[in-house]
Amino acid sequence: MKGLFTQGVAILTAQPLALDELRSLLSEYRVLRTVKPGADWPLGGASALIDYREEINGLAQIDTVDHPWPDGMGDPKNDPTIFYAWSMGFFGPFAYPRGLKRATEQACSWPDAKTIVPRHRAFLRIRITYMAGPDAPVMPAGVDPLHELEFVTGLAQQLLKHPAALCYFNPNGEVVAPAFIFRDSVEYHQKHDLPPFDLWSNVRLFNLAPDWLLMDTVGLWQLDMPDHEAVFPKDHFNPSDVSKFLRNAPLYVMRGGREIKDNDTMDGPADAHWQAVRFLRPLVKPPREVFCWVPQGSQSIPKQITNRERVAEMSSRPS
Repeated sequence: MKGLFTQGVAILTAQPLALDELRSLLSEYRVLRTVKPGADWPLGGASALIDYREEINGLAQIDTVDHPWPDGMGDPKNDPTIFYAWSMGFFGPFAYPRGLKRATEQACSWPDAKTIVPRHRAFLRIRITYMAGPDAPVMPAGVDPLHELEFVTGLAQQLLKHPAALCYFNPNGEVVAPAFIFRDSVEYHQKHDLPPFDLWSNVRLFNLAPDWLLMDTVGLWQLDMPDHEAVFPKDHFNPSDVSKFLRNAPLYVMRGGREIKDNDTMDGPADAHWQAVRFLRPLVKPPREVFCWVPQGSQSIPKQITNRERVAEMSSRPS
């Protein structure tokens, strides 16, 4: 959950980098000061603190980490410092163990991810925090997650220009992207006045049952919204159309200002009406609340779809 850090992304690099190597890339930003590395690398390497919304104590912190991304996220007995850092959101407020592995496996637009991502030997972290002083609130009034993500996206685009940068990694949305895909996405979405959801959240495809497919989003929690699943008979729907449907659902909420509720319907692929049910747990990790969309009139729906606790059931229980 969001706490000390409200957003966090990374740049995976082929080698450790020094802060001085990043100075020219950050010339458009106001660097407030630099901080020496701490004793425990998971808690912070050498850092540059960037001005971000000074009126509410906002800072962007960029630190250099001389270690590969700790995808297992530690263990209370064997790796307690990594585990503590993960539990406190130091690797991203919604990072979950094996997120880099899943992001690499589901990098549909970047087939080379499986060979390039494992080459990284270090990383840069970009994080947003508002705890600039001892009495500063963790989440002050006026925090805007969309603006936060746009700001860290701009920083990431600059840092990807370093020759040692292999790719961008959003651990909260389980997205990996090289500089050219990142750049193309930013340019396309700016041209069409759209948020670059593909850089913030992944859309994944899974075989759910012999005749059924699952597509889901991961990472919309960065924008304080639930993720979405779509479950459908594989012979009746085009996954490409379902992917667009899943991208449009959060945009519908963001631009229309209308919250999706349990059992709401929406026009979707193949001119079908799709109905949503909000579940406490997804069908595939990481754990999170999801809206699950199924075409109305579907027959023989696999039991693992419906045999989950609904958010509505949870909220209706007596305390």
